[in-house]
Amino acid sequence: MKKLFTIILLLAVVILGGIGFFKMKIPKNIPVSQETFIQVMTEEGYTLEEIKEGGIKEDFPNIVESYAAWKETERKNRIKVLYCKFPSSKEAHTAFLSIYSSVKSDGTQTFEFLNESGFFGNTQYYQEFFMPTSGWISEMWCVDDTLVIAQSNEFPMLVSNIFTEKFGYKH
Repeated sequence: MKKLFTIILLLAVVILGGIGFFKMKIPKNIPVSQETFIQVMTEEGYTLEEIKEGGIKEDFPNIVESYAAWKETERKNRIKVLYCKFPSSKEAHTAFLSIYSSVKSDGTQTFEFLNESGFFGNTQYYQEFFMPTSGWISEMWCVDDTLVIAQSNEFPMLVSNIFTEKFGYKH
């Protein structure tokens, strides 16, 4: 009986230690603030006139702060980055899921060439690199109570590096 108790106790310690170790290894991203968003967008070449308050506030009236950075490059690539801060992480993740699972309004089916999504720690992300029906390349990150969406009609690297290099997001 004493050996059985010792084995069960040892097994419980190993399992709890393993869970603690893996939980430590999950990257925890820091939500982007309004100031950081504006600073990164200006570093990326956006003027303050191209960074406007608004974005998708009409679709989600409970947004606390919302900014949209929009520009067209010399090669006619359109790049749009949206920043949204919600009252809680639950509302931000609900908005993320509603955008992620939304049906296209024109009724066409989206063909996704490279589609990657994930949920871990405090982060949920989605990358959709080829959408012929809309012509946009999208990346979406929801970290705690903030949602940041980037779209480009040409090259994914135009928006992808903003998240990983500038905001420091990891997945």
